Amino acid sequence: MRLNHDDLAESNIKLPTQLDDPVFCKLHQTIRVQIGQIHCFLISLLQNFKNLRCHSIQEMGLSHLIQRSITKKLLPSKPSNIISSSWFLADTTAKSFDLSGGSNGAKINSFDDNDSLKISKSSYHVSSGGFMRGVVFWEPNKPVTIEEFQMPRPKAGEVLIKTKACGVCHSDLHVIKGEIPFPSPCAIGHEITGEVVEHGKLSDRKTIERFPVGSRVVGAFIMPCGNCFYCSKGHDDLCEDFFAYNRSKGTLYDGETRLFLRNSGKPISMYSMGGLAEYCVVPAHGLTILPNSLPYSESA
Repeated sequence: MRLNHDDLAESNIKLPTQLDDPVFCKLHQTIRVQIGQIHCFLISLLQNFKNLRCHSIQEMGLSHLIQRSITKKLLPSKPSNIISSSWFLADTTAKSFDLSGGSNGAKINSFDDNDSLKISKSSYHVSSGGFMRGVVFWEPNKPVTIEEFQMPRPKAGEVLIKTKACGVCHSDLHVIKGEIPFPSPCAIGHEITGEVVEHGKLSDRKTIERFPVGSRVVGAFIMPCGNCFYCSKGHDDLCEDFFAYNRSKGTLYDGETRLFLRNSGKPISMYSMGGLAEYCVVPAHGLTILPNSLPYSESA
């Protein structure tokens, strides 16, 4: 049985119309999450099936969900600068990861609080001469490896984080198993906590004051760009640039990765920020301050 507007007018049925209605809010949130999951799936699908025709998408009745991100995805990436600059960290003694624990809630910790990290007095700059280590996924169902990277350089509006802890999410495991298509080789891990050590050049004063060097922070799984249609509406979980660039191409929002292998300079894709590493670059919109009362490991 279907009801039209006249039927509703003559009945006592009342539909929720206010955003503060708990039933409406729960339904709204559920729909947003499901759309976000469909969004991510479709972008990944297009990455692996590049010959998929637009009319096929329209026949599926899903084109309206991906119209904005597809527009950005089909734009060519900006050329990558494989040779990293001299903005490196001073500490060249890389300590091993603690890989104990299982995949269910395991934490991977890097440096402890007594590391000899030398930060310059500038809010923008760290000393030169070092490298870092991180986990790299090469191909499905193959062991990940720990590789040495050139120290990543943050750009305007981005923050270099010294990783204190990183959770292992099931989406990381899905990538490793080949169940979620993603550009490889890539650095995985996106549930991070850490400490701010550097701001990118030309970062605005508001960002620097919000996340001063030494701040304790936690990173977001979906790193919002803060500028797209959905971000402007407060729907950070549907960020267009996140799905069009990071989830589709393994880059940040200028179409470039921040990760390059130390010796070969080979670019490595970023699954979110690539948090299973000793340092990572995160857009400032993807960070929030971590209260001193919350431990790093439990908060990751």
